[in-house]
Amino acid sequence: MWFRLIVRTVGLLGGFNYRQGYDYSSACGVCGAGAIPEGALVAELSKMGRKQLDRTAHDGHVVVTTSLAARLVEARITGVEVRPARRRHRVSPDSGYRWLHIVSTWPPMALGSAVTTDDLCPQCRRTGYFDVGPEIGEWRYSALPIDPTDFGYTWERFGYWRSKGWEPGLRGVGGAGGVIISTRARALLEECGVRHLEFVPIRLMNDVA
Repeated sequence: MWFRLIVRTVGLLGGFNYRQGYDYSSACGVCGAGAIPEGALVAELSKMGRKQLDRTAHDGHVVVTTSLAARLVEARITGVEVRPARRRHRVSPDSGYRWLHIVSTWPPMALGSAVTTDDLCPQCRRTGYFDVGPEIGEWRYSALPIDPTDFGYTWERFGYWRSKGWEPGLRGVGGAGGVIISTRARALLEECGVRHLEFVPIRLMNDVA
């Protein structure tokens, strides 16, 4: 089975919130979907507290403790690259935390998925997706990716790609990809005692109802 990973504590400032530099070489030229932070991910690590895993606000990057990252590497979890993270006013990476850069992407969702749209990017149409109401809806797929990995992003990006409140000339990064994980990845996160997570099953359209 495959699961949508819900992080109930999501909200660390970081990345886009701190005007981090991004590599736009493979990104949409309008909304910025596909932009990748350059260097160590800048994040509000002081707010991690005792959490082993959290995500940054807006761009949704996954931040984990160094010990959890080591467990993922040891278990040969696929679909992520373990990269450094640092605090806003420091140049050197923080030894206690890592950024899980998700490198795999699922195909677009199938019709009937519980998502809605608002202000879709006019060029790539990947950015501008939202959950329908306060409940966590079902994501549906016609088929798995060709080479499925333990961690993957949705093709769709959640959130707004532009805002009247942004400073003039600020280039967006296309919102946040939804995170999909395998049964194996879920088991490892649960074994490690990672809290504040919810796992919502993904519906494959060829599954028996």
